[in-house]
Amino acid sequence: MVTASIQGDEDLQTVCIGEIFLEFVNMLPAFQTYCLQQSTSVNMIFLDVSQNDNTALRRMNLRSFLMAPLQRVTKYPLLLSRISKATNECHPDYSRLKEAKSRVESHLEHINMKTKQEGTATWSLRSFRRDSRKNREVINIEMRELSMKTVGWTRESTHFIMEGPLQLAQPADGQWLKKGSKSLKFQNVQSLLMVRTLRNPETVTEGSLETSEMVQDGVLVLIKDKSNGKFTVLREPIRLANCVVSADPDCEDTFEVLDIRREAFVFRASDKHRTQQWFRQIKRYLFPPPPEMIP
Repeated sequence: MVTASIQGDEDLQTVCIGEIFLEFVNMLPAFQTYCLQQSTSVNMIFLDVSQNDNTALRRMNLRSFLMAPLQRVTKYPLLLSRISKATNECHPDYSRLKEAKSRVESHLEHINMKTKQEGTATWSLRSFRRDSRKNREVINIEMRELSMKTVGWTRESTHFIMEGPLQLAQPADGQWLKKGSKSLKFQNVQSLLMVRTLRNPETVTEGSLETSEMVQDGVLVLIKDKSNGKFTVLREPIRLANCVVSADPDCEDTFEVLDIRREAFVFRASDKHRTQQWFRQIKRYLFPPPPEMIP
């Protein structure tokens, strides 16, 4: 918007709203915290105000004031929908408007689900029409939250590299090498490959506000399918700093992750291509990385 103003675009015709929403959509989990704690916070504030001598505060309709953010955010999907309808399909922001609307709706659906689980809120956000893609996005949000809570990382320092279903087997010593993957018993798990980064402001390039980020740690989190309406972690996260990753050239449908302090795991995805994607990404984020992965 500042750039548009400098260029004399007073009507903001060159501003890409979808791009702005996508840039800040990852801040919506902070709004989730506000929603879940809203009822309790309102009661605490009312108690504080009742004991306060500030007459201006006493005259304020605090309940309505604190409800305003809840009402405002539910209007975002409608706003984005109206903007996209008025935007030409050839416009560079058109697809971003569609994606932003979908992602905002997914976050709001997730907040609805969390308020029902907590059982503390006496309200709910407006329900949105669901489809398989939005359901998948809501599930991803829930699994990401569980993963960050499990490893104790902050949202700002966490980056999700890959996520999705994998099949896992834990072979006895030498079993995989001697008999191949056909002898193994696999189970389905949801998997998230995530890294923790540290921003380095000293490497800011001239004319750019972006900072480079140094990868500090990487983990593979394995999650069991929902039981009693909740996801649960299958085991402790696999820390890549303690792992060796290998694959048999004659068996491209599987790869092995060896935790040198504990045990070995054999993984496979839905097809060979996806399996190799997982293999390359996990190998890329080993610490230190293997020589062939260093640029």
